Amino acid sequence: MITHVAVTSIPMEECISLDEQICPIKARSYMKQYLPMKPHKWGYKLFVLCGSSGYAYDFEFYTGNENNSFEKLFYSEPDFGSTGNVVVRLTRSIPINMHYKLYFDNYYTSIPVMAFLENRRIHTVGTFRANRFFGVPIDDKSMLKKPRGTSEEFITVYENVPITAVGWRDNKIVKVASTYVGEVPTDKHMGGVDMMDSMIGRYRISIRTKKWYMKCFYHLLNMTLVNSWLIYKKLPGHKLTLAKFKEEVSVSLCQQYKKPTRGRLSSLENQLIKKKKRKPTAHIPNVEIRLDGLNHWPHWSTERRQCKKTGMY
Repeated sequence: MITHVAVTSIPMEECISLDEQICPIKARSYMKQYLPMKPHKWGYKLFVLCGSSGYAYDFEFYTGNENNSFEKLFYSEPDFGSTGNVVVRLTRSIPINMHYKLYFDNYYTSIPVMAFLENRRIHTVGTFRANRFFGVPIDDKSMLKKPRGTSEEFITVYENVPITAVGWRDNKIVKVASTYVGEVPTDKHMGGVDMMDSMIGRYRISIRTKKWYMKCFYHLLNMTLVNSWLIYKKLPGHKLTLAKFKEEVSVSLCQQYKKPTRGRLSSLENQLIKKKKRKPTAHIPNVEIRLDGLNHWPHWSTERRQCKKTGMY
């Protein structure tokens, strides 16, 4: 089963990124995944579609390989395998023929998926592995001998869609494929999901629980608060930081259902008020009567009391 949610009421940014996200959890669960490159390595994996500002437009929980032939028939989509189908499902919320730019890493990059999205006028950029792109003449050994910043560009056509492959010399050889750019421009917008993770991790709502659905609920609540703050930042005259914004939201939610203090009180509240009131104290004789030496004997009663001035008897 795949849990999929799409949010389309907010206009999308031009540059969008697709990547994994972790909902950290320590409890035992068959859904728990291990991602060594994430700050929290164990947890539930989500596929998230984010803008360059970190705003999350779409996401889905990973619960296993999906093979829903009826869904593919309903949307008239070909089958690209488990990984390619994730990209296709998440890009359903992207308006077609609007020339949006989608960035992802080598886990999602494949030539058939890139050609399918390009036919919808959704341009793609993604890193790739050499063993998944056969025939690309990028020699790692020869490029490592060249100075840093050197690049090589090659182009091919797949189903009438031109696709470029670029090798760039950095600390290691980085290979990038695209359907709309080559060696230039050099700016990339892959960090949207990482930016969302960073903002969630700063002031995460941490509740100690072993219930898997509570962990997912609070993770989605964190994501919702970050999205709300990013929308708030676009308003003129915004002054609240993310921490202060979360504080204001929590105070507003606590005061929303607070009962007014005015008006008639309930019977239970009246009883609590009566219990708080102290009873009147008994009359205490003055010092002349207490110390006149006429043997004032104590008066016995059922109530337990203490002497208010110790050492006087």
